[in-house]
Amino acid sequence: ETDTFFFIVSAMMDSEPELTMQEARARIWLVDSKGLVYQNRPEDKLKGLSSDKAPFAVDLATLGGSQSFDKNDLAQIVKASQCTVLVGAAAIPKAFTKSVITQMASQNKNPVIFALSNPTSKAECTAFEAYEWSGGRAIFASGTKFDDLTVKGVGLRAPGFANNAFIFPGIALGSLAVGATKVTDKMFLAAAVTLAALVTEEQLQKGAVYPPTSTIKESAVFVGAGVAAAAVDEGVAREGVCGSGFISATGAKVPSLDGGGADDTCTNWEACVRDFAKTCL
Repeated sequence: ETDTFFFIVSAMMDSEPELTMQEARARIWLVDSKGLVYQNRPEDKLKGLSSDKAPFAVDLATLGGSQSFDKNDLAQIVKASQCTVLVGAAAIPKAFTKSVITQMASQNKNPVIFALSNPTSKAECTAFEAYEWSGGRAIFASGTKFDDLTVKGVGLRAPGFANNAFIFPGIALGSLAVGATKVTDKMFLAAAVTLAALVTEEQLQKGAVYPPTSTIKESAVFVGAGVAAAAVDEGVAREGVCGSGFISATGAKVPSLDGGGADDTCTNWEACVRDFAKTCL
């Protein structure tokens, strides 16, 4: 399965420990150029499904009498799946039509709409369309940066900017701070979870699921702290790096790293990463 699917499945299983991998995968419905990805799809008879899609092929038999819908109509797929989150990343402009978003809004109090394709000409929908067609109730994020909007009867809405600038600097900073030998999937997942925690209650009230772009630099420190802690948990951090604070490349000593815990590990990951950046970068 692709990295994206892995992270979604891992996140679900982390939040619901009793959930099996098969159950988590069954919650994800994929749509490709041939429509809904489902088991024994006629279009796949010759070559079969690719290995990354096969684990997520929908078993239509589990739907009972609800399987007679158009497998190429996204609005009908949304209705059949009763999905709460809709993610677009195929660069198909205007794929999220009014009928698709109104269907999402009819089955969810706050439908999550992620139109991740960019530039704007490739976006599945705009922020205005998502809010307009959902009655201002959508939780919206996109690969293109849209300005905040005031929706009549709802108030200010803050579209999220789903850009890797929120993740990659923190991944690098946290990995370097602990001398990680490699970057694991769990470290990426820790980065995502940490970033989500940075969204304030005030921002959540505006429908935001990403911090403001003005906080990208500061966010990297907190994301780096989460990544550093995950690296230690994963066993890929360089032994003693957080206790000694010695950085061989510069010969510098990082202040907060010198006072490690009893097991020679850092006791404050935020301070660890912040001082590493200040001293060594």
